[in-house]
Amino acid sequence: MKNHFNLRIAISFMLICFTTLLAAQETRKASIADLVYADYKKDGIEKALQHDAELKKKEADKYRIDEFELNRIGYVIMNQDKDLESAEKVFRLNMEEYPEAGNPRDSYADYLLVAGNPDEARKYYQESIDRTQKGKGDLTDTRLYSTSLGKLARIDNKHRQLDFLLGNWEVDMKDYKDGEVMNSRTISNNIYYDEDSDIILADFKDETGKSFAKRVIVYDAVDDEFDVVYIGSNEILGVWPSTMKVKDLGNNSFEAIEEYVDEVNKEVRVKHSMKNSGNGMVWDVYIENENGEWEKASVMTFTIKG
Repeated sequence: MKNHFNLRIAISFMLICFTTLLAAQETRKASIADLVYADYKKDGIEKALQHDAELKKKEADKYRIDEFELNRIGYVIMNQDKDLESAEKVFRLNMEEYPEAGNPRDSYADYLLVAGNPDEARKYYQESIDRTQKGKGDLTDTRLYSTSLGKLARIDNKHRQLDFLLGNWEVDMKDYKDGEVMNSRTISNNIYYDEDSDIILADFKDETGKSFAKRVIVYDAVDDEFDVVYIGSNEILGVWPSTMKVKDLGNNSFEAIEEYVDEVNKEVRVKHSMKNSGNGMVWDVYIENENGEWEKASVMTFTIKG
């Protein structure tokens, strides 16, 4: 039994050494993309791609060859060299060589966006989504699936569905319980869009001008909803995460269903009904009770400052 155990250890050790050796050999292989790029800089894209084809046919074992190699050089040519015509040829060739892969299609769609053709880009982002959705168990595909969905959503401006909230507001709030007003207060709420990170930020101040909370809102293209984090110094847990699905009802009216888990681990559903009039907005909030009925929780009247 002991000898059998030692044999297993020896075999495992040999496999590890063999795998490590193969990996070391692989890392020593030259990048075919680097050769293509050097050829491109010297002789132009046509001769570079012709040389690429010859190397893949006659000396493929000497180079790293996969769907990411040419892809990488395509971005360099597009973003660094500003040569859209040559970049298009590289990205298109990569699609032809890897017809079932999503990444080359996502990259070609990126090229189309830079080239000013968002409608055509939409088609290739969708093809990337269709291909990567099949392989959701693969980490690379899962990430690319989310990335392509996000890019497609941006073409359709889904991440800007809440732009009607943007502004520096004075907010009159009335809280309700059993249909009766329990208390009233006035706060300030500055809601703005961060272009660099594609998120909405909201800063809350009380009647004295003191900040007491923030809200961060970001669009989740995979679930077609917004992820929301409310950060308040007066909250028991300090941070409240939730999700929110938004529906445009037309005529500057919007409805959002928000869901979160409260401090006693109870699932809570909240309905937000918003009506925007340009320089003002009325925002009604309802909480779902145990019978599935919506009970009014608060009414907020927003008025643009200044």
